[in-house]
Amino acid sequence: MLVTIPEVKVTKSQQNIWSVEIWIAKEFLDYLHPFIFPDLFKEKLPRHQFQVLFAIIKVYCSNDIRTEFKIQQFLENYPSVLSNQQKQRIKQYFIQYLQILNQNQRLQNKVLDLSPKKILNMNDLTTSHLNVIASENIDIKFT
Repeated sequence: MLVTIPEVKVTKSQQNIWSVEIWIAKEFLDYLHPFIFPDLFKEKLPRHQFQVLFAIIKVYCSNDIRTEFKIQQFLENYPSVLSNQQKQRIKQYFIQYLQILNQNQRLQNKVLDLSPKKILNMNDLTTSHLNVIASENIDIKFT
């Protein structure tokens, strides 16, 4: 499991100045624009949903704008035995988060389903699409 932020330390000095020290995964530190990711941790997430979100962040934080989401491989490497209902729910979480990233203009609307090598709209993804490639929308402004 990817641990991206294992520790956060907050201190307040006698002059009422707050200091924050954050340990962060190297993948985030090396990424060109790591903190433009929408806030998807506003509430406590169920275990499967949390693990899916971290898997997506891990893929999203690669140095390549081509982001390949291997949902089938994620399910095969999952640490526990899953029921069919749990597998469907996990697949739905992947789709939900990819669509959220698309709505937040972080991923392009077209995705490539690797199984039949067919281009789909993000909104047409279903739980039968187990390996998809999406491309990031890059909007970097230097001032």
